[in-house]
Amino acid sequence: MPVFGHERSRPSSLRQNAQSIRRRRARLITQLTAAAVCMGLIGAEVALAADRYATSQSPHWRVGDVNPALSAACRKHRFNQIVDQRRFIAYLGNVGDGITGIAKKGWNLRDPDRQGVDHATYHFADDGLSTCRVYVAFDKTPSP
Repeated sequence: MPVFGHERSRPSSLRQNAQSIRRRRARLITQLTAAAVCMGLIGAEVALAADRYATSQSPHWRVGDVNPALSAACRKHRFNQIVDQRRFIAYLGNVGDGITGIAKKGWNLRDPDRQGVDHATYHFADDGLSTCRVYVAFDKTPSP
């Protein structure tokens, strides 16, 4: 069995590497989309297909309440984004940095078991992975 050093340091370094990769991916997506619009390769309406919705210094887990049932369904590929991070929020603070992809019922949500509800926004951390977490944020004022 290979020795990787202290067992507690290994998961932490893997988590830090994953967070660093997600941060770089978010910046790269934003830069490539902006460059493509400037060069006239795609229109602004197409650029919205891979759009950073917002950035935040807050930890990503403050976006909503984690839903254990939806998180388990996400891990089983039964409740996911249709297009991973089609729209996303980049969390750039020192604590809780990362990216959550956004989906709503009827928009970018793969939900074959119909677990999604109206007037809720679903934020996906690690969508499609065994560590997937789904945070639910209910709309303050439901649309008519």
